[in-house]
Amino acid sequence: MQEISQPPSLLNPSTSTSATNNQKPDRTPPVGMGKLLNGADKEVLVDIVRFTQKQNLKGAEGGWKDYLARHDKKLGSTVGDPARKPKDFLLAFLLTFPANFVKKSLKKILKKGPVLIGHGLFNDLKALKIDYSLVVDTASIFSYANLATGCTPLLNKLGLVVLGEVIARNCLEEAKAAMRLVHAKLEHGFDHPINISSDSTSDHSKVSALPDLSSKDLLVHRVPVSVPYLELTRIFPGTPEIHDRIKVKGDLYSTFVKFKNSKEADGAYEALNGMISQDNFGRQQKVVVFRRENGEVVKVSVGKLVTKRLREDANGVEEERKDNSKKLKISHDPCLSEKEALAEIVRKTQRRGLAGSKGNWKEFLTSHDKKLGSSLSDPAKRDEKTLTAFLSTFSSHLQKYFDKMRKRHTQLVALEQHISKFPESESSELKLARLTAEYPDYRRNYDFPSYNEDWKVMKVGSVSNIIESKSIVAIDCEMVLCEDGTEAPVRVCAVDQNLMVLIDKYICPGKPVKDYRTHITGISAEDLDGVTCTLAKIQKSFRKILKKGTILIGHSLFFDLRALKIDYPLVIDTTCIFKHADLPPGVSPSLNNLCKAVLSRAVREEGETHDCLNDAKATMEIVLAKLKHGFNQPIKVSYVSESDLAKLKVHKVPVKVSCEELSRLLPGKPNVDKDVRVSGSGNVYATLVEFRNAKEAEKAFEDLDGDLNQDLCGRLQKRVSLRLGNGEMVTFNIRKMSHN
Repeated sequence: MQEISQPPSLLNPSTSTSATNNQKPDRTPPVGMGKLLNGADKEVLVDIVRFTQKQNLKGAEGGWKDYLARHDKKLGSTVGDPARKPKDFLLAFLLTFPANFVKKSLKKILKKGPVLIGHGLFNDLKALKIDYSLVVDTASIFSYANLATGCTPLLNKLGLVVLGEVIARNCLEEAKAAMRLVHAKLEHGFDHPINISSDSTSDHSKVSALPDLSSKDLLVHRVPVSVPYLELTRIFPGTPEIHDRIKVKGDLYSTFVKFKNSKEADGAYEALNGMISQDNFGRQQKVVVFRRENGEVVKVSVGKLVTKRLREDANGVEEERKDNSKKLKISHDPCLSEKEALAEIVRKTQRRGLAGSKGNWKEFLTSHDKKLGSSLSDPAKRDEKTLTAFLSTFSSHLQKYFDKMRKRHTQLVALEQHISKFPESESSELKLARLTAEYPDYRRNYDFPSYNEDWKVMKVGSVSNIIESKSIVAIDCEMVLCEDGTEAPVRVCAVDQNLMVLIDKYICPGKPVKDYRTHITGISAEDLDGVTCTLAKIQKSFRKILKKGTILIGHSLFFDLRALKIDYPLVIDTTCIFKHADLPPGVSPSLNNLCKAVLSRAVREEGETHDCLNDAKATMEIVLAKLKHGFNQPIKVSYVSESDLAKLKVHKVPVKVSCEELSRLLPGKPNVDKDVRVSGSGNVYATLVEFRNAKEAEKAFEDLDGDLNQDLCGRLQKRVSLRLGNGEMVTFNIRKMSHN
């Protein structure tokens, strides 16, 4: 049991200390308060303290955490959960508030008032603006044999099954029917699931308010009102019909997209490129990011309607989960969808080209499913039993990795569902992490090969830890080029939100170094003499830092995580959280230029080498400035300097091609930068070729013999070929630095 300093006594209130002076305030409970306080269970007091936290209420000695900092000498405010504190401590805190506040709060909770009964009662309470917790909702007291999670029957259909009568559609008769349903439940039990007509269900998203909905429709919701509904057709293939009836909620709306048939709707949904999640009722949806005609990037959610197939899946899911938990040793969480987590893991094996003892996913389906084979290869359309059977064909090491990723997926889904239900619980830091995750290139950049044995998959913590955490840590790394063509981190720095240094370590690369890139990193061979710190030790240090919901910050952070071989999803990437007025799509500003735009100062002067610690601090300061000032309007960031216009970028060059061989391809005597950036696969690299001026660089590009095309950001490039000294022919890209 944790040790807590003695709180101000209720019997001797003069021991309480005022927050504003040293006088001993009078905390004597008023007449009648003694009965209320003695009658309150600890759980009741916990609820009241949590209410003060949510509403940011403060007594004479400040808020809950202020009070903890004063009176809990051992732990202070580090353990802020009221449920983990003694009852006397909670009472002492509540007595720092005006007496009428405590009295009203306790009376409200302890009062033996009537039980309110209704069908979908929360809608009525919301309309009446009444906050009341002693309720019975007739939609929730029965179990149903044929309804998917989150769906409830219409009152009329429930009345037909339970009472054997049709309920008139008026307010008084529906109230009487709700009361009769409760009496029937009390008298007859109805402990076994009851069957409700499947075409008579409703759910709390009120989709029934729109006409003629079926499995041919897809739900599009959380659409900003600034987006015309006809523009939503840009998301889908073909020319689907958009319902002109929409449901508006604040600055967002929802509508439906109608296809010719359910097969076409399913195909359009599967073709969407977006993060798979669940809505509040466990139904599958995708978070889709698309670009409007005016260039604005917009995020919407696209989901399927509840169909018979989904209901059948819901009925059979428990039996499948029991089987799956035995095979993969997965602990079952009944509140979350295992199938979506497993489907996402299978997709990762597809993206990474992984194969088990029975081949890759399609090869496994060919041998496992004699009827359909690999013709139905979308993991989301396969049952959990098939997904688990495939994942069970991998080695024990990979199965442990799959289980870690499954747990992470369910934790992140639980976090999303919690924030969806309680939007006020999402901190400003979490909003920036969500903004990063919604960035169009996030999935591509942060999809790591973390199944390799030298990688570490960090836990994200429970939903409560993530919600309560205010910890943010910024990092930066310096890398060197090794003789095997890969990059290795040789210095890493981490700072907290107070710019206090958490880590500043040199790392032994563990293999021969080809280029220290001293002119950029500022690190030489002498700096690494005698260094014994390994990457494994650094990973252990980060495991301690990244616990209980800490958010990691960086500029193009995926490069640092890839170098450190750390897989962690709670991140804020400073390249993703600002809107830019003058940057083409897909182009990210340098840290130096972003600092100039946001902090009105540079991290380093032109020509100055990088400093790992200064870069980490600058990244943290950028995020703190974003949290404080918003920067919701587009900012202007210079991304191509005059000196850069005199350069060409050479990329996707096979590592076997030396920089000297590149110079033979270009006219004149350009300077080929030996500071190359090797890709994550280690097979290709990129570098810069510098000419005397921009005109010479332009002419060299025009004279190149190659196929002209554009890169992902719309910049002109040429696909060129080069014959090596050994006679082998290789191809790679050379592009301009600007969009002119």
